Formats: sequence, C-alpha cells, structure tokens
Amino acid sequence: MNTKKASMQPAKRSRDEMRPEYDFSNARPNRFAKRFARGRAGGVLVLLEPDVAKAFKSSEKLNAFLRATLAAVKG
Repeated sequence: MNTKKASMQPAKRSRDEMRPEYDFSNARPNRFAKRFARGRAGGVLVLLEPDVAKAFKSSEKLNAFLRATLAAVKG
C-alpha cells in the first residue's frame, strides 16, 4: 500500500462543517439587517432615485401615496 498517496487525500467532512480556511472570528453582524427585517415580511425593497426620495420623508408616506395612486387608477 502506498502511504504517500493516502495522506494526500482530504479528510472527509460532513456538508454542514465549515472549511478550516474560513475565519469568521472578526466578523461583525450586518448593521442594516434589523432595519429591513423589522415588520417587513413579504415586502419588497425598492431603491429610489435621490430626487424621488427627497419628496417623501418616510416609507409610510411613500406607501400611502402609492396606495392612493393605485386606488385612483383602478377607479
């Protein structure tokens, strides 16, 4: 038996195990995650152009405007 060849094969790991070269010891949590996850289940994130974003002070006001516009269009 060739022992050199056997030592070249990687050790078997389960799929759930992280590779040793991944180092998350200095990782920080995403500081924006709470803002978008908070009560927004099923919502869609839309990026507004700066000039449009200036017209609305909050997402609630933008949503109210969009709902009123949709209601007017639907008749």
